[in-house]
Amino acid sequence: MVYKKIVIYLLKLNLYIMAQSKCLGCGGTRFEAVVNEPSGSNYKLVFIQCSSCGGVVGITSFTNTNVLIEQLAKKLNVRLD
Repeated sequence: MVYKKIVIYLLKLNLYIMAQSKCLGCGGTRFEAVVNEPSGSNYKLVFIQCSSCGGVVGITSFTNTNVLIEQLAKKLNVRLD
């Protein structure tokens, strides 16, 4: 009941509570980034996974593409404004 009153008060102030991410497998709320090179792949990937059960919720590139582009532009004397 107290929680409901707090939420109503925050809504009146136009403050919103962001939803907390949850694992679809176990309902866990803690996540970790794990570097892995899938079999048959020549590239490493970063798996965002549940710390409790290891369920993968997202994948991103291991390489920071923005940094690579900046380094290439610098070598080619190209401005990225």
